[in-house]
Amino acid sequence: MTKTPAAAEATTSAQSNAQSTHKAAQREAASAEHRVGAGFSVRFTYSPPHLVSAEWSPRVPLRREMKRIHARYCAALAQFARKLADTTNARGCNAN
Repeated sequence: MTKTPAAAEATTSAQSNAQSTHKAAQREAASAEHRVGAGFSVRFTYSPPHLVSAEWSPRVPLRREMKRIHARYCAALAQFARKLADTTNARGCNAN
């Protein structure tokens, strides 16, 4: 069975779209700088396949400082995770 030119083109187009989606999921992503209080800010970076890192400014907070900024840090990380999931078409554990 041979494909018509239109069917072959549709198949090629679908394969190309699937590859583009896969490549988009493999791209790096970075957040804006989030001010989390006590003079600290953090910037998150995603590197495929599953690595998220945090870059602190002016330095990594000490334990007692982290206790003060923990809630805002978690909120910033959650915001980054939501945006990352939206851009990579990722589905979370609770997705239906």
